[in-house]
Amino acid sequence: MAAKEKLIIIEIQLLQQPFPTLEFMDLASNRVSLDIPYKSFYGEQFHFHFPTQNEKSNKQIQPTN
Repeated sequence: MAAKEKLIIIEIQLLQQPFPTLEFMDLASNRVSLDIPYKSFYGEQFHFHFPTQNEKSNKQIQPTN
């Protein structure tokens, strides 16, 4: 990916009714986190962690060995 290029990683489509309540969706989103390991153009490996709202907000990129 180019610098500052955006990509949709997760998309949730609700196809059938009855749709979940907003309260349920808030509770469900607090139970999900996303971990993305990736390698730079230069071969450096990184790990990016998107925490849930219940985790401490530490969104720094962590290099891996």
